Amino acid sequence: MKKHIKIILIPFTFLIFLTGSCEKILDMKPQQSISSDDALSTPDNIQNLLIGAYEGIKGTNSGTMYGGTFNTFGELLAFNEDASGEGNFIGTFSTLQDLQAKSLTASDADVYSTWIQAYYVINILNQVLDHLDLFTDEGTKAIVQGQALGLRGMTYFEMARLWGLQYEPGANNTQPAVPIVLKATYQASDAVDVARNTVEEVYAQAEQDLLQAESILKPFGLNNNMFSTYVASAMLSRLYLQKGEFEKAAQEADSVIEASVFSLAATPLQAYNKDNYFSEHIFSIRQTATSNAGTSNSGIATFYASLNGSGRGDIEILQNHLDLYEPGDLRGGVDDVLKPDGSVNDLATIKDIKQMFYIGIGSNAGKFNTSKWGDPRLYIPVIRLAEMYLTRAEGNFESGASQVGPNTWLDDINVIRHRAGLGDLVSVDAATDRAAIHKERHLELCWEGFALHDLRRWHEDVGGLPYNSPRLVLPIPQQERDVNHLLSQNPGY
Repeated sequence: MKKHIKIILIPFTFLIFLTGSCEKILDMKPQQSISSDDALSTPDNIQNLLIGAYEGIKGTNSGTMYGGTFNTFGELLAFNEDASGEGNFIGTFSTLQDLQAKSLTASDADVYSTWIQAYYVINILNQVLDHLDLFTDEGTKAIVQGQALGLRGMTYFEMARLWGLQYEPGANNTQPAVPIVLKATYQASDAVDVARNTVEEVYAQAEQDLLQAESILKPFGLNNNMFSTYVASAMLSRLYLQKGEFEKAAQEADSVIEASVFSLAATPLQAYNKDNYFSEHIFSIRQTATSNAGTSNSGIATFYASLNGSGRGDIEILQNHLDLYEPGDLRGGVDDVLKPDGSVNDLATIKDIKQMFYIGIGSNAGKFNTSKWGDPRLYIPVIRLAEMYLTRAEGNFESGASQVGPNTWLDDINVIRHRAGLGDLVSVDAATDRAAIHKERHLELCWEGFALHDLRRWHEDVGGLPYNSPRLVLPIPQQERDVNHLLSQNPGY
């Protein structure tokens, strides 16, 4: 008898859209529930299943993973508990209040949904990898395999640094992270209890997946602007930077920069809120195509935006942060959202904003908001070229090895400063230069989910807590521990 399962295929009105077109995949007929024999029996259906994984990494309507929680976890856990920090959560969502206060519990709904969503995606990818033998065209097979490995690797990397303590260079890194599951589950009876793997093991698995993806996808270039060899290289640069393997981080970032297929936007603001593929985006997702379009409750824009028809204005940017920018820095300008006659433009949308910050007109009226996430219907850059310049700069500065790429670390920092309308940074001494590199990274990548991860790898205190405090990692969801008795809990939960 055929078993019927709810497979991970969503109607195309709900599907993720990555930068650029992917018509060959999206032409396939979607289905929500078909027999397991049929679902996994043809190359077209396996490619359709892969599209389900893309849908999963941006979050299914709720804004989890790259559409929301990977950002908010990384930013709000780095906030101070009081208003003396650079940002403040002023909304009513209890999970986000708890993130800022470093007081999460094991029953937190957003932590649980993100955990479930991540393993949902991993299981899709394991199913795809199980059925590569269906492909007779070697090129198509390679593209599917490379994407599945790359998406799995990046998911494990994100989970390791959220649920595990910071990776320590030169140490054994036996601190627990998350379970590595490489065998697909097709029905409930396939599920088995699994223990948490170590941070070292999960990083190694993520690195292996990404290296394979990088190699497999290399002949296919941009790969219709979906997961490509360049995305794999960029994610590897993040992974190596988090591990403190600076020369490798610089090498991977250099391979993306020197490929000369991406280019920086003319100004910082132009890199965001795009309605189509954009040259600075190495990898981007569209938060929502139709299901939540036009509403104010759709992932990242829900919390950051405070505009007409978009956002709740829950994350307030404080003056402390704005004070970090040098005079003339285009990354620090504030739009007062006024009409030509000087009155407040209550109908302003993100298309009306001309600076990187603005004074909100919606639920956060009169307070500062970032312009990076202004509309749920527009593209979210997951990886930008600017990050690669900053990674190559830090990697070259910290490695002590021979210079990677044509630029010195100072050249790369100044590329980013020039785009921001600033003059050259001048080297002073090791301590001052390191602080300057960290500051430029913070000012360029703020509110993009990097804050917690950068502070932890720099061994800096976070909101009065040491970088390795167990309060800076997520709890293992209690719902998972109730059904999987091999899962240990993080300390303090």
